Amino acid sequence: MLAIIEAQGKQYLVKEGKKITTNRIRNQKVGDIIVFDKVLLTSNSGQAPKIGKPYIAGVKVEGKITREFKKKTTLMKFRSKTREKTKKGYNSHFNDILIEKIS
Repeated sequence: MLAIIEAQGKQYLVKEGKKITTNRIRNQKVGDIIVFDKVLLTSNSGQAPKIGKPYIAGVKVEGKITREFKKKTTLMKFRSKTREKTKKGYNSHFNDILIEKIS
């Protein structure tokens, strides 16, 4: 079974047993169960897909946070002919979520 969910303003294609990486969900820890109720589309093999307007009522996707991590992002700005360059960076926070059940 496939589903397209909306989480924190972004859309993700999910299957049972698949891992997705999202921006960090505040007030959640590793091992917590998250329920996504904003489901845009579901599809079973051999059946017509259900499309929501904008969401499908009664369908939920459950996932478990498996990892919380940071990723370094580096920005470089270079101006030609002046030999001027600046380097900036920041750490973005992410979560890995394992999709357990689509119901």
